[in-house]
Amino acid sequence: MGRFPQVKRIFRSLSCMHCEKPACVGVCPVGALSKRDEDGLVVVDKGKCIGCRSCALACPFDVPRYGEKKIMDKCDGCLSLGRRAGDAPRCVNTCPTRALRFGAIEEMESLAAKKGGARLEGETTPSVFIAVTKVELQENE
Repeated sequence: MGRFPQVKRIFRSLSCMHCEKPACVGVCPVGALSKRDEDGLVVVDKGKCIGCRSCALACPFDVPRYGEKKIMDKCDGCLSLGRRAGDAPRCVNTCPTRALRFGAIEEMESLAAKKGGARLEGETTPSVFIAVTKVELQENE
């Protein structure tokens, strides 16, 4: 956005919001989606999924995707990649600017508040907090 040399960039994560009241879970006719009690992640049981796409239609963030195996797929916090308890998902570990964080809701709320941020709003109560950080780029001399 903007014109050189006053150019601005905005980065946005489009992964699952792991909502407190996920719309995708309630509409699945076979119970393939669930919200985990231990960490709040919304996951797909790929053994149960029939690929009907009901979850994709219900999600206000358009997150679940119809995959190559003709079933639904979505971010599971890297659980399917073998992430262990206490570890962060790969997107968080590899973010070069440390813009992404992962942790308990209370911890994320506190961090966002310190940075002037807030929780995303919506009927599904997304478990994502946004904090705006302004980065000034210096001109090369």
